[in-house]
Amino acid sequence: MVKAYLRYEPAAVFGVVASVESNVCYDNTGKLLFTGALEQLCVWNLKQGLCIKALASSTSSSGPKSAASAIACSPSSDST
Repeated sequence: MVKAYLRYEPAAVFGVVASVESNVCYDNTGKLLFTGALEQLCVWNLKQGLCIKALASSTSSSGPKSAASAIACSPSSDST
């Protein structure tokens, strides 16, 4: 029996859509959804159903990474 699956190795967490501890937040247009996915913040395009961006903290420490636990969106469209 060929074990072709052994040549594939997961490079990151696979299949995490949202963490249980984190809330979700819609942007003011209703087109994007922000979710905490373990130590990342994922930006989802709701129309396409795709994660279009995964943001992670840029800490240079070698310690354990903390999970995203709360997300807040501004109710206004002002960027200031």
